[in-house]
Amino acid sequence: MNKTCENLAQTRNLIEQLIGWAEGQPRLPVVYLQEDRGSFRATPAPVLEVSYHSDGSAIDIELGPYRYRSVPGTVLILTDYSGYRATPAGPSSVWNLCLRTETETPVPGVTDRPLLLAAHAALDERLVDRFRVAAYGYRQDRLFQDLQLKCEVLGILIAAAEAMVPTADQPPERSAATIAALRVIDRDCKKPDLARADVARAAHLSEAQLARVFQRDMGVTPMAYLRRVRIDRACRLLRRTELSIEEVGRAVGLPTPAHFSRLFSAVQGQSPRAYRRQL
Repeated sequence: MNKTCENLAQTRNLIEQLIGWAEGQPRLPVVYLQEDRGSFRATPAPVLEVSYHSDGSAIDIELGPYRYRSVPGTVLILTDYSGYRATPAGPSSVWNLCLRTETETPVPGVTDRPLLLAAHAALDERLVDRFRVAAYGYRQDRLFQDLQLKCEVLGILIAAAEAMVPTADQPPERSAATIAALRVIDRDCKKPDLARADVARAAHLSEAQLARVFQRDMGVTPMAYLRRVRIDRACRLLRRTELSIEEVGRAVGLPTPAHFSRLFSAVQGQSPRAYRRQL
């Protein structure tokens, strides 16, 4: 593994440069936009690729001098000039946006050298949703297609930047209490009666102490994080299963349909039913 690939500040900075560049383009040179779920070998091409490893197993990437193991939650930026190989250890999901670099206005970050940047980001269903909407639109013959696709690609880039916490705001490491809290939330989020006291007890802190430590490390309270985990899992079930809305709610610890719908709408901006209809 080449650790020099992993640089949060550089990756986020390049994403922000791409946002500024894309805003000034009348038409974006998108050549590929979709989800990949297996091994992949890219032939050499004048392309800059922005990818989000959203789910599944680790993926070994070989590109020029770089060897990197990506895990879910990783944002990747790479050039395909020399081609590359991506080999997952098992089932995985990666969303890819590829931009042709042979344009009148140079694409930021592109040189004649191989490029592979990586940064860990949040496991964010909103970023996946941005990719999904854009990938669907990319395949359509729509009125004002260039403008609509540009807006959707900007949505991907902005969501990717937001998913990456700036280095200055990120603590050097999470406390043992926060790690314990994350584990119990991940393990028990499907239990409807999981309470603040249960999470604090697992972290060996009072509720007030855990709230302060968790907020410092994660930027949100433990219960806000629990809500986000539940809704992210609900999104995944709505996409990948035929469970009813009520069954999805029960599976993520929200057995009351009205409460599940209200919470889902508050986080996603639409009801579970509307979310599923757009897929």
